[in-house]
Amino acid sequence: MEEILKRVNKYTAPNITELLELIQESGLRENTTTEQEQHLKEQEQNINELHTKITILKQQLSVQKKVLESKSEDLRKQKELLKQLEIEKCNLVEENLMLEAKKNKMETVQPSLRDIHTIETGRRKLDLYKELTGIRWDFTALKQNVKGYINNKKNYVHSFCYNLNEGEKHICDLLWNEISISTGCASLEEQSSKENPVPN
Repeated sequence: MEEILKRVNKYTAPNITELLELIQESGLRENTTTEQEQHLKEQEQNINELHTKITILKQQLSVQKKVLESKSEDLRKQKELLKQLEIEKCNLVEENLMLEAKKNKMETVQPSLRDIHTIETGRRKLDLYKELTGIRWDFTALKQNVKGYINNKKNYVHSFCYNLNEGEKHICDLLWNEISISTGCASLEEQSSKENPVPN
């Protein structure tokens, strides 16, 4: 019995305040563990959100990198084009200088007697053709049309304009017809109709 009493004395029963304190401590521990778990969950959620943001940023970075590569390629092409244009510009400047020098040289050179004679002969021929045919050409329209007017210096003035698509032979016939009308002769069509009258 003494042994039991010794043990009872040795292990005294806790009083109510001590028990309450122990219960509160265990409750606090449970609360702290649940708070820590909650905090851990929040941190995991934050980490997941950050991973998602990082993934989106990586994708955006990849897209921007591709755009940048495309722009740098365009820039490289533009630089090459600019270099070619610079070379072309230098060539044109050299050519321009050469042509300017040629022009200056030609301005200082006097035409030879033979050239003067050729020009004068051509001018006289042109004046003679003008007098004989009465045709005055409109040289501004010669690329698209045969255009001008014809007169006989008396009582006949008539303008003409023929499209180059009508054919060279047809235009020549029309011009000769104009010349014959201006000289007072009947037109080729009138002459042919007189020679071959249409029966009634």
